[in-house]
Amino acid sequence: MRVIDNHTPNLRGILIIILLGLLALNPLVNVSIILAEEDNEIVLILKAVDYGEVRHIEYIPKPLYRARTLVCSEVAKELLLKALYGMELDEAKLSFILACRRDGYFSQTPNEASFDPEATLYTTWLLKAIGAELKISTSLLLQKLAEADTFDKAYYIAMSLKLLGYNVSKSMLKDFDLGYAVSWIRNSSRPSVKATAMWLCLFKDTEKAKWLLENTQDIGVKVRARLVLGDYPYKDLANLDFSEWFNIETLITLKPTFVNVTIAPAIVVKQEPRVASVSIVKWPDEIISDYEFAWSLEDGRIISKLGIGNRLLTFEHYVAREETAWLKVGQARFGLVNVTCIYGPPYLLKLSVGGLEFKLEGDNYEEQWTLEVPLAGEYRVRAIIESPRGILIGEGIIRLKAGFERALLDYAWLGLPLLSTVVALCGAPSRRRKLRLGLPVMIVQIAPAYYAYELLRLHPIWFT
Repeated sequence: MRVIDNHTPNLRGILIIILLGLLALNPLVNVSIILAEEDNEIVLILKAVDYGEVRHIEYIPKPLYRARTLVCSEVAKELLLKALYGMELDEAKLSFILACRRDGYFSQTPNEASFDPEATLYTTWLLKAIGAELKISTSLLLQKLAEADTFDKAYYIAMSLKLLGYNVSKSMLKDFDLGYAVSWIRNSSRPSVKATAMWLCLFKDTEKAKWLLENTQDIGVKVRARLVLGDYPYKDLANLDFSEWFNIETLITLKPTFVNVTIAPAIVVKQEPRVASVSIVKWPDEIISDYEFAWSLEDGRIISKLGIGNRLLTFEHYVAREETAWLKVGQARFGLVNVTCIYGPPYLLKLSVGGLEFKLEGDNYEEQWTLEVPLAGEYRVRAIIESPRGILIGEGIIRLKAGFERALLDYAWLGLPLLSTVVALCGAPSRRRKLRLGLPVMIVQIAPAYYAYELLRLHPIWFT
């Protein structure tokens, strides 16, 4: 050995101090392991509950129409739709329409003087919608109705008379009426789909509506027929091409109702189905408050029904059994959580722990999973089991504790400075001086790093 100041290092002393240092670190390791393996768990009993909502949503169509040509009837159609929506009307277009006014009727252009039934109808409709003065001759309209040789002209004139408050009866159009349908030409025996569809805007004739459903594939005509019959599917209305005026006129004359309703619960255990919220609007914006609601048990299913006039909406509810499931959620160590579930398969377990979402599939009566949950503290646990037999729900609070496993590098940052201190103290002249100098130095060197690591979560590298 090398002699320093006539003192020889004591190897036995070095070994004893190193051994004491290792023994001092051993409780720290045991504490961290115990903290990491401490058992923090909860047991939830998931129960079948009335769950979910049946929602039915219908959007109200608000189409716009642009005049395809600069004629009175087209411009009047465009402005009529805007007037029904309460929109601002183009004053130049209004002036154009008024320039087409004649003595008791309207022509198609300001330069024409002849009576035009289409221009007269839609201009009359527009002026009535905006509350303007109507200067239409009913005697002239009755005369032209008697002279009309095709049904489109007869329709325009008859609708104009209705808008003026005249009582238009089917007998006034008897030369076109075939009973089950309508002919296009006066006194013809050949039925016309288009003429029959136009008839429905004048009279809600259910016989003719049924004939249309059987004799046409045109979706616009079918929707008009179903609206007359009263029970119509919303999807057909939603698929209409509203660039065609025929479909827009269906909305204006027949005014379908649009329903947005929420019925609870969707899965029935104990509660009876009820209307949670409902909004019924007749096109374009008339609020309807009258409706009927009822439910019944049919073939093991619960069927609820919402009636608005002749329209009937039906909704199916699932009937669930009163079952329970056993679920245990426990912390294995920091960052890992064990989940055990006992329930009849198959099912889907949706587990939420502190905002972390998990979807777990169960194929056995008892299933186990290990999940990564890097959280510490108290968190809400929410579990939902979805199975063909129903919905089970349970909630609770779990306390997750922070635990740290020492890596070899962590102990190296603590041990290496200690070892250098021990070697430096080995040259002390006496054992008493070694202890008097060594122990305070060891405490000052290790304690701040250890407590910073445990309390402040700072790595020992910041102190060593």
